[in-house]
Amino acid sequence: MDYSSLKPEPTRGNGQTMIMSSGLGLALEPGDERVASRGSEPPASELASKGLVAGKIADLRHYDVLGIERVVAICCWGRSGSYLLASLLDGHDDVITLPLSLGELIYPFWERHQHLSLREKLLAYPAFVEDMRYDATFFRGQFRIDESDYHAAVAAALAVYGDQPPQVLESRANFFRFLVVCYNLAVGRRPAHPRPLIVHQQHIWSNRNARRLVSDFPHGRFIHTVRDPISCVDSTVQHFADLNDPKFVARQYDPAYLRRPRYNYPAWNAFWALAWRDAFHAGLQDRSIIVRFEDLHTRPMQTMGRVARWLNLAEGRALLESTFNGKPWIVESGGKTWTGARPEQVPRRSRNMSWVDRTVAFALFQENFARWDYPYPRFFAHRWARALCLPLALVAPMRSEFVSDRTVLRSLLLPALRSANLRVAAGTVWQMLVARVGLRALIFAELCRRVAVGKRLAKPI
Repeated sequence: MDYSSLKPEPTRGNGQTMIMSSGLGLALEPGDERVASRGSEPPASELASKGLVAGKIADLRHYDVLGIERVVAICCWGRSGSYLLASLLDGHDDVITLPLSLGELIYPFWERHQHLSLREKLLAYPAFVEDMRYDATFFRGQFRIDESDYHAAVAAALAVYGDQPPQVLESRANFFRFLVVCYNLAVGRRPAHPRPLIVHQQHIWSNRNARRLVSDFPHGRFIHTVRDPISCVDSTVQHFADLNDPKFVARQYDPAYLRRPRYNYPAWNAFWALAWRDAFHAGLQDRSIIVRFEDLHTRPMQTMGRVARWLNLAEGRALLESTFNGKPWIVESGGKTWTGARPEQVPRRSRNMSWVDRTVAFALFQENFARWDYPYPRFFAHRWARALCLPLALVAPMRSEFVSDRTVLRSLLLPALRSANLRVAAGTVWQMLVARVGLRALIFAELCRRVAVGKRLAKPI
């Protein structure tokens, strides 16, 4: 669904006039153009013409920005469908969001730039995201928005809410609200409810960010996506390996820019991400649920229906459409493209894993297999059986290590040798050795802990 095709709001008989801009019917109340130009601060951008700002003010009247309290954060366990879940929620008429990872840096940005005014923060955040070399940007890529629309949205927000006390405008929670609303104003989205649900892709599991979110939004909720641990380890290793390939990054994320290869040992990053991030955030269990990757692909209607009821959203066909900014989210993998649920993604995969990797994963994540209802050899249900895998975790070579070695060799070591940069080459070899030792130590320590103490995990919805 394309939000530029929204129907004009009917005239309510109160003397308001209707204007048309970019095919969108905009309800303009008396004095809106005057409001658009008021205030002592200069316009957010010269690109934001008075007419465009007036249109955004009309759209802003469909929001009660300061009254928005509902927020749900989506967190991932490795590669487990967190983007897919967010994309299925995107088309709901009572939801607003920032696509992909655009909102993931809100709290790090606040830490560095909270001294700025609200206007300065709203205008600086898109550049901050791009400077951090993240996977998505505001003004480039598949789901880009027009810079003039965003600047007009910021100007509209300041025109309408600029007379609020400084302690209101400069709060962290209201920066969060205004950032998401201004982005959606730039898209042209009018929610069905003036206080829509914000779907926040926290993505990376972080106790600190979760506590910040609940501090800002006391009724905030959390959805954790999970996946068959074998497939999740394999896919997460492949993902980190791909991030060292500039061609992959350019094709998958943003054709206009290439991520500079940095040191990245995929097996270490994958096991580190999965070993610690499979439980709910501390103290927030009562406001958190788990959604399985496989259920999103094989039973999308039933799964999204349960999610909608938990979030108090109306159910409907929009929850089955995978979109961001009203545009289909197209996924490409293995030479194939698709959008939305795809049952072919469900079968267990282990291309980057040998029998050693799989055995280690079965032992390390036995509680995950059992609690999340994934098949695994029942032999590993016994703690003594998992303890027998401890020597294997220390000495047996794993295919994921060889995949990681090849990734580092191609992206960093060989280019350094070709340019005769022996310092970088030596440093890369040293980092590979440290990563290998660290990977073994991580798996051994976590397996010992889980054998001795166990891990309490929640069941999926």
